[in-house]
Amino acid sequence: TLTVGTGLTTLGGALDVAGIATFTNNVNQTGTGTFSTGTGNVFLNGATSVTGTNTFTVGTGLSTLNGDLIVNGQSLFNNRTTV
Repeated sequence: TLTVGTGLTTLGGALDVAGIATFTNNVNQTGTGTFSTGTGNVFLNGATSVTGTNTFTVGTGLSTLNGDLIVNGQSLFNNRTTV
């Protein structure tokens, strides 16, 4: 068990967590590194944004949107599109 009090805690190397990691506040990533997950599900329970000129890419699996879709700007649909 590792207990850290209040205030800034800095880790200079890698951190491996073998069990469940629970965060009760924000998680921030800085720099150009990649944030990745394993093969399990990822739930984004709050509002989610892709900012600036960044791209959100979905692979070849099924994509389900449950709700209204608002598109601001040009849209390109390829392959058997039904509207």
